[in-house]
Order: sequence, then C-alpha cells, then structure tokens
Amino acid sequence: MGLGSAEVQRRLQQFGANAIEDARTPLWQQFLGKLWGPVPWMLEAVIALQILLRRDQEAFVIYFCSRSTRLSPSCRSVARRMH
Repeated sequence: MGLGSAEVQRRLQQFGANAIEDARTPLWQQFLGKLWGPVPWMLEAVIALQILLRRDQEAFVIYFCSRSTRLSPSCRSVARRMH
C-alpha cells in the first residue's frame, strides 16, 4: 500500500529527494584523460624516438593513429578490426 502523504513529506524533509544529480565531466577533462596513461606515454616516446631517428613519416603516422583512435569511438572499432 505504501507510505501516507505525511510520512512521505517527513522523509522528503529528512532525507531529501531520491535522485542522483547528473554530474557531467567537462570535454577538456575527458580529452586530457584520454592522453594520460602508460600506453599514450609509450606511444609518445616512440614518436620522439622516430623524430630523433629522422623518420618523420613514421612519427606522423603513429601520432595520427594514436590521436584518432583516442578521440573517436568509430576509429577505435576500425583499429580493432585491423589487428
């Protein structure tokens, strides 16, 4: 049967509404979060090594692939199919 309206009001006053606030993460934090971790660091080290070895094309390809797969879910699915 449920609670009476007086009990509902009392509980609402005591505990507040039964709701979860929608906490949105800013886009810039989402973007930076994708650049943080051991795999991105490894790829950045490989890019730096390729530049030091004057292999600019390889460095560009690694840079482009690593950035595009982090930013777009569709790019990630394409990358998974390629492996």
